[in-house]
Amino acid sequence: MEIEPLFTEQQICARVKEMAQEISRDFSTILEADEAPPIALVLANGAIFFAADLLRELNFHVDVQVVRVSSYGAGTRSNGAPEIIGGFPADKFRDRRVIIIDDVYDTGHTLAKIRLAAEVHGAKDVRTCVLLDKPSRRVVPGKADYVGFPIEDVFVVGYGLDLNDAWRTLPYVGKIDASAL
Repeated sequence: MEIEPLFTEQQICARVKEMAQEISRDFSTILEADEAPPIALVLANGAIFFAADLLRELNFHVDVQVVRVSSYGAGTRSNGAPEIIGGFPADKFRDRRVIIIDDVYDTGHTLAKIRLAAEVHGAKDVRTCVLLDKPSRRVVPGKADYVGFPIEDVFVVGYGLDLNDAWRTLPYVGKIDASAL
């Protein structure tokens, strides 16, 4: 299968650093001295590489929680019904600021579901950060607070993103022809 590079390792690294600076700047204006550290809620498995690089670049401490969410199964399109796998750390969110970190903002179902779960469990403030944004696929209205790169409606792999667990470890993000699958 041919993979056409969209964003190189160098482009990703530079953009992640820029995003971390933006997030650090924003949070420096809202965090109070006696406040518990924000929670970085990482949506796995796709966002693990992105989150690790981003979180190391922040200039403030965060507590990290990981939630597995699946909405693709073995396909190349979201099924519109994201499923939280293995539970949600509900007891962690009361009066805490949360930044949800995801790989691709696609239909909006996943971010909406996770945002609502954090809010229902008492989060003080919820922000969203995504590596890739596909606005043309949005079904649930919304906008991410922090976006790495906007992309067209293409299927992407690499830098944590996969197709049936393949190509996740590529150091770049590339697109594949989903019609050839």
